[in-house]
Amino acid sequence: MEKLNVAIADDNERMLNLLGEIVESDKDLKLVGKARNGEDIYHIIRDKQPDVVLLDLIMPKMDGLEVLKQMKLHNIKAKHIIATTPYLNEVMIAALGEHHVDYMMLQPFEPATLIDKLNIVQGFHQRRSYEEQITSNVI
Repeated sequence: MEKLNVAIADDNERMLNLLGEIVESDKDLKLVGKARNGEDIYHIIRDKQPDVVLLDLIMPKMDGLEVLKQMKLHNIKAKHIIATTPYLNEVMIAALGEHHVDYMMLQPFEPATLIDKLNIVQGFHQRRSYEEQITSNVI
């Protein structure tokens, strides 16, 4: 089974390290990048094309919503996005829907909650890979 590539962005170093540890502890996940600001995660997403991005919405240099806007503007895709934030308002909720964010998690959250979301995303990813294989074999 192919590992799910994950990139993480959070301006809180403790949270960033915790998220990194959670991802690295799962044998089916591979951490491909970590960033403490929106500008750096944008470059990681563009260059590494991760399957999943754990994206903090409130960060310096470029917030998570601006990262999503820039991705859309430059046609840069991540298969799945899980947004995290300690604060949520109606503008954020509307923007998350517009940018097709898979999940929204309010901080703080339990590591088990993140693992559950990653397992769900991984199930979608595996099913899509299987469907793509079948479709490519059909003549």
